Amino acid sequence: MKYRPVNPVSFSLAVLLHAAVFAGFLLGLNWQTSRPVATPLVIKASLTTIPDVVAAPREPVREPEPEATEEPPEPIPEPVETEPPPPDPAIEERRRLEAEKREQDRLREERRLQEIREREEAAERQRAEEEARRRAEEEAERKRREEAELEERRRQAELERQREIERQRAENERLRREEDARMRAAAIAAEEERTAARNSDEMTAYLFALQQKVVRNWSPPPSAAEGLDCEVRVRQTPRGEVIDARVISCNGDAAVERSIEAAVRRASPLPVPQNSLLFEPTVIFAFRPDG
Repeated sequence: MKYRPVNPVSFSLAVLLHAAVFAGFLLGLNWQTSRPVATPLVIKASLTTIPDVVAAPREPVREPEPEATEEPPEPIPEPVETEPPPPDPAIEERRRLEAEKREQDRLREERRLQEIREREEAAERQRAEEEARRRAEEEAERKRREEAELEERRRQAELERQREIERQRAENERLRREEDARMRAAAIAAEEERTAARNSDEMTAYLFALQQKVVRNWSPPPSAAEGLDCEVRVRQTPRGEVIDARVISCNGDAAVERSIEAAVRRASPLPVPQNSLLFEPTVIFAFRPDG
């Protein structure tokens, strides 16, 4: 017969159970001794009435309870240490296979969760890329619209500037034409007035006064003859100061011409006409000392 080791826990529980059953049996026994029943005595008495007297009830006589005796419990044997049986190879192999299966299930579950996470991350990246692309397209479209609006404003401003330039050019041309017309009218009027002044007696008197002053300063050379008739051109300042004098035509010789030019320089400053319209920076007068 093969020996099987005793389980200490099971043995201890069995001993405690037996001890409890035995103690309950002892407590259930009736330890009171039997006593003879007393015969009651016959007593003759008469009933009298006693007012206001109540007989107190008698307390029952308590009999002494029997003392319970308990037997000491049996000592619990100490567990005997025994060597564990050698492991069963089949059980160990089954446990190993179960552990491997659990590990494979765990790895598959981890791979499945990892694939789910990767798909979710890829979907999130795709959504983020699409959102970034959409925002970039919206930003590009916004910039394109802004640039188009800015270009349109520039074009409108340039058109307005060109129109303003044209208006200003037309206005300047109108003012220039008006000014030219005014100046031409003024020049024509002045020329007419000067022409009228030159043809007036004042001009004749001015040229005669100029000739007389030159004649008074002339020293005729020996070759000067009667009937001398020469034309002299004089450049002068507004105050009549002579700048240059030239004889442009004369019926005398060179000595006569030189003497006339010298007379003009000695006559400086020449007479100035009272009418400013008669003054000319370059004046031509006739030199006729005899007439």
